[in-house]
Amino acid sequence: MAGSLKVVVSVALLALGCGSNPTSNGRGGSITLTQQSDASGFNYVINAFWGNYTACTTVTLGQCSSAVCDLSSAGNATTQGFDAGPLLVTGSNGSTASLSFDPTGPNSADGYQLAVGSTQFFAAGDTVTVSGAGGADLPAFSSEAVVAPSDVLVSAPSCVAGACPSLDSSQDVSVVWSGSSGGALSFSLFNDMNGPLESVACSFDLSSGAGTVPHELLAAFPLGSNVVETAATFSSLSFTVGGLPTAFDVVATQATGTATVAN
Repeated sequence: MAGSLKVVVSVALLALGCGSNPTSNGRGGSITLTQQSDASGFNYVINAFWGNYTACTTVTLGQCSSAVCDLSSAGNATTQGFDAGPLLVTGSNGSTASLSFDPTGPNSADGYQLAVGSTQFFAAGDTVTVSGAGGADLPAFSSEAVVAPSDVLVSAPSCVAGACPSLDSSQDVSVVWSGSSGGALSFSLFNDMNGPLESVACSFDLSSGAGTVPHELLAAFPLGSNVVETAATFSSLSFTVGGLPTAFDVVATQATGTATVAN
């Protein structure tokens, strides 16, 4: 993994860029553990959410989808998520992290406080579990487990010191990687700096070694806008909590940077 790349923490990106974002009558949940390393070492962030998902306008082509989501109070009916009680995330190497429901806290993501750390939470092949004690809105759930994803080397797009090549909205984006034959790779683009959240997210089979982002989906972004690119391997598990479909994603960020949408 490239040591010069910066960490990007975005709840919206994590939800769009990985496995599924389940909904049942507009409701669902997700727990996402994201880890990245650079020259200074490892860091991780864990976020959790249950509630009503923001309505988005989506377009799907092949293995990729674009979405434009209204994050304003008018477009997002939920300002506080559902309480499933304290959550415990553990790794097979002895790592643990707790998340508490506190929508008024300073580091809250849709009701749950983010759990962050500057250590390695998992290695490829580790078993990572999550369990919930139950809270005011949702019942307890027993340990759910996924196997942590492998690392890969992303060679395209080639980002240097966090700067990625400009995106030509008339040309497909080629994504190329090597180093692993099992699992999935997500490639995401997003811009949430002004107005609606605009994003493109793809999920590719790692064994293919390459994937293509259709240029038609880049129309989600205004010309001249700066977008964040992230390539990550991930493992995902779907289950239910109190009848709500829930995704547990374990993500290993491989490359990230910024690019400008041109032409």
